[in-house]
Amino acid sequence: GYSWNVGGTCVNVGCVPKKIMHAAASYRENVSEARNLGWTTKVDDFTWSDLVKTTTNHVKSTSFSYSNALRSADVEYINAEARLSGANTVIYDAPVSFLSEEVTTKEITAKYIIIAVGSRPHVMNTEWYEHFDRVITSDDLFWTTSNPGKTLVVGAGYVALESASFLNAFGFDTTVCVRSHVLRGFDEDCANRVQDLMKGSGVRFMQGLEPSNIEKDEQQLRVSFNDDSDELFDTVML
Repeated sequence: GYSWNVGGTCVNVGCVPKKIMHAAASYRENVSEARNLGWTTKVDDFTWSDLVKTTTNHVKSTSFSYSNALRSADVEYINAEARLSGANTVIYDAPVSFLSEEVTTKEITAKYIIIAVGSRPHVMNTEWYEHFDRVITSDDLFWTTSNPGKTLVVGAGYVALESASFLNAFGFDTTVCVRSHVLRGFDEDCANRVQDLMKGSGVRFMQGLEPSNIEKDEQQLRVSFNDDSDELFDTVML
């Protein structure tokens, strides 16, 4: 349900917020290693909401600068759901006026039309996502102010593994649910090496499993799996 601003996947829910969180997570790891080199620096208690506030403010600032760049280049930006009505024609619905709820259909013709819609996370069960506020997607992860706590990451693509890596580095109990094997479609030796490194840093992998049901259990979520086992988590990320 989150509506993106200008900048698409990378700025709003991809590279930009991910790299901020990776950078923040690396501080904890660096301080831990520094103790072996004579430093007595300690890591204070980590506050997730402060990180999210910094991240989202940076995202909004970047998006705003993109909007200004479009205006400076005399590019017209229309925020609307468009559809093709011919080989060279796009139509969309727009409000009749700024304060009106009435809409009118407008048309744009062009020699070339570029479709670059990006992508959204796969929600395997919409009921879980709609009924449990702690069932989130990777898009939501960068914007939710609630501390994730013990987290189950469902899926083992690169977005899932990147997210699991920095959640683990922050000190959250992190588990990855893998239906087949990690990083499907990538070089197998490299994928196995990534998984081994993540295991060594504390990420737990549930191999060959996927959630079959999620129920509320007091303040946590009870996740059932296709092998008839179940476990409690604070957050489930699809």
